[in-house]
Amino acid sequence: MTFVDLLFLISNAFCFLTAGVILFKINTNKIFGVYVLVAYLILNGITNGFYLLIQYEYLSYVPVLYKIPAPLTFLIGPAAYIYTRATLYSQKGFRKWDWIHFVPFVFFAINYLPFYFMPLAEKSALVNEVI
Repeated sequence: MTFVDLLFLISNAFCFLTAGVILFKINTNKIFGVYVLVAYLILNGITNGFYLLIQYEYLSYVPVLYKIPAPLTFLIGPAAYIYTRATLYSQKGFRKWDWIHFVPFVFFAINYLPFYFMPLAEKSALVNEVI
């Protein structure tokens, strides 16, 4: 494992640890922005964690997980923006037009549906070919 990969592993652990501490240990009074921050941290942890699974070819053992985090990357930016806005303006929930930030995620997920429903044998062959 290289130094950079070790940093990725440590940062992923801290993402999940921080999200857990914020969600369960700190008295947040159920503030909307805190939930968005926790979602942001978890999304970052998942997408960066899959980098290590791809890097060390662990996904060839579980090809079902391949491309799962790809659409999730389109949720990181909106989560960061909504968290910042909710914190600055003390918002209690989503605004009327916030759904528009999630359109790229929906399109990307729809685009990947044929891969997600592909038979396991074909998916395994494709993953082994790519990795």
